Amino acid sequence: MALLPDETDNLTSLKALFTYDNISKSKALSDKDYTFASQINAKTVFIEFGYIGSDPSYTPKPPSGQTKFTPGGWKLHIAVDDTDPENLAKAWNIVKNIFIEYRIAQAKIIKSGISFAEDITQYGKQITIYYFYNPAPQRDWDKIINEIDDQLDKAGIEPVHPDMAKRFSPTDRPITNSRYISYRNDLSEDSQHVLDSTTVMGFPEDKRYNPFGRPDPFASISVRLQSEPTTHLSMKK
Repeated sequence: MALLPDETDNLTSLKALFTYDNISKSKALSDKDYTFASQINAKTVFIEFGYIGSDPSYTPKPPSGQTKFTPGGWKLHIAVDDTDPENLAKAWNIVKNIFIEYRIAQAKIIKSGISFAEDITQYGKQITIYYFYNPAPQRDWDKIINEIDDQLDKAGIEPVHPDMAKRFSPTDRPITNSRYISYRNDLSEDSQHVLDSTTVMGFPEDKRYNPFGRPDPFASISVRLQSEPTTHLSMKK
């Protein structure tokens, strides 16, 4: 599969291809340069963008001393109100453009008609970005995170809850100053399997986002607020 083209016209075409409506209906989309596969289950659409595996920088490596890569580790969550299908679709159609521009390899989004509002294990995880497929320094995560947060806010995307203290998953740590983004590491201590949210909730609150104290790639990242928040004031929960 080809790498993501750099030409503006191709980027525009790809952004049009990956709309929320398209990914919700199809298990495979492609054009002449680009293919992706998605897994649509009961609650989410998992997207594997077409350029993964085409370049060594997209291929995760197993931890030192091990031969198998376990698909787990650091991930980012974007918390948006999923009780309004239009809000969710609008949020995806903003962030997928950023994913395409920065060659984000894998992402997941909640399906239309599904809500995580009352699900303690999935709360605040409407959109997931799999950092462990896109490690630094190949990606400028400070820039990516700031761009996502700023564009969602400017577009008036409603977050999960108007109260910042109730906005993010209880398993996660918020990105400093972010109105939408939190993160966690879900890899087991031996790096052999992924910890589910129920297991993570059994850890002390301050350790849930990183139970085994792995180096935190987001600790120094903060959102540089360019304006007063434009959302959150009309929400009634």
